[in-house]
Amino acid sequence: MIDSRYQQRAYEGPADLRAMQTLAQRLWPGGPGRWHIGELAALPLARGPRPEAEDFALWEHEGTVVGWAARPGDADGTMAPLRLQLDPDHVELAPGVVGWAASARVVVTDAEQGLLDALRGLGYRQADDHPAVLQLRRRLTDLPTPQTPEGYWLRHVRGETDAEALAGVHHAAAGGSGTAPDDGAEEYRRAMSCWPYRPDLDWLAGLTACGMAVAGCVGWLDETNRVVSLGPVATHPDHRQYGLARAAALAAMHAARRLGAIEATARVRADDPSARALHEALGFATAAREITLVRTE
Repeated sequence: MIDSRYQQRAYEGPADLRAMQTLAQRLWPGGPGRWHIGELAALPLARGPRPEAEDFALWEHEGTVVGWAARPGDADGTMAPLRLQLDPDHVELAPGVVGWAASARVVVTDAEQGLLDALRGLGYRQADDHPAVLQLRRRLTDLPTPQTPEGYWLRHVRGETDAEALAGVHHAAAGGSGTAPDDGAEEYRRAMSCWPYRPDLDWLAGLTACGMAVAGCVGWLDETNRVVSLGPVATHPDHRQYGLARAAALAAMHAARRLGAIEATARVRADDPSARALHEALGFATAAREITLVRTE
């Protein structure tokens, strides 16, 4: 049962995405960095066609969004863990949110103590079979200069014309699995239409001889909190070990710093040693761990 002080409604489109970003932006200072405004813009449910009412909901208090929850589907048609954000001052919403979702799995961070306590009181416990996602941060001081080996170029994205190149890089980096290049390009074009996208924060590296892009990094800047979110960083398997992903990530951080950013954030899976090594070499450190809880009662 939702407290009568709150109003629950379905996600309706871009205006609600901005409301979610406003919530994330307000909660970022001094918090665990649960969601960056750019990460929200990159959520397929938020930037794609209007989702079904039962898959995405928002909760308001006195006309202000203080929580949201999304139930994305996995590729096999099953439900992925519930994604959500709740204002810590309104954590009493937790029972109503998970009750709406009827989800046995919920993703939170280990820094959201109030939400964790509420979910544990509802019978949720950490799942042992779901790898954690590390939320990383780095101050934008002492940034090395991006360097690429001979035969490779490095530049920022020029706009929607580079959507295919970004999609191709990430499709190849995933070993040809995951989102098909054409679908990936369409997803990038949708993301590029969302606030606060800037093409000068997305960087590509490629072959001088043929022009093909083989590495890339996506960046989103929160000007209010002066934080840039990086990710994903990817390299074509045939062009790894040349420092191209490092160069693209450094270029994005330099670009963000020129725009006033003082910190960078990123996410990597705890069971991905290559991604962890890359980000550690770039100077990132763990700020929080994103964990999956399962209902045991």
